Amino acid sequence: MVVSLVTSLISGVISDRIGKRKPLIAASSFIICIAFAVPWLMPSAVSMYIFAALSGFGYGIYSAVDQALNVDVLPSKEEAGKDMGIQNLANMLGQAVAPAVTSGIVASTGSYFLTFPVAIALVLAGVVFIMMVKKVK
Repeated sequence: MVVSLVTSLISGVISDRIGKRKPLIAASSFIICIAFAVPWLMPSAVSMYIFAALSGFGYGIYSAVDQALNVDVLPSKEEAGKDMGIQNLANMLGQAVAPAVTSGIVASTGSYFLTFPVAIALVLAGVVFIMMVKKVK
């Protein structure tokens, strides 16, 4: 949490200064993928600490810059509150479905082993979709 807080404060400023969102989103997503790969490739208690630090770092960047990207692509300033509410519902849907997907993987395989590569694939899919946004850099 501390790592996320610090990186979100810094990355928002960096994003505003360079005037770009997508490169930072991509970088943060790749950091998150590396974080997921650590416990997948080296299962241990230490790897979970490394995972926590790296994912906190990546998510801190992602959360600040993605929120700025969301504001940049709003179709109407007059209806920004409604549009941000819809966007928040979309984010919450993913967070609500993730435990069910993880539970399905664990129940069908008897292990958490495949949850990490599935998470990596989903993060990379998200990067692809974000890179397709035409309205922002």
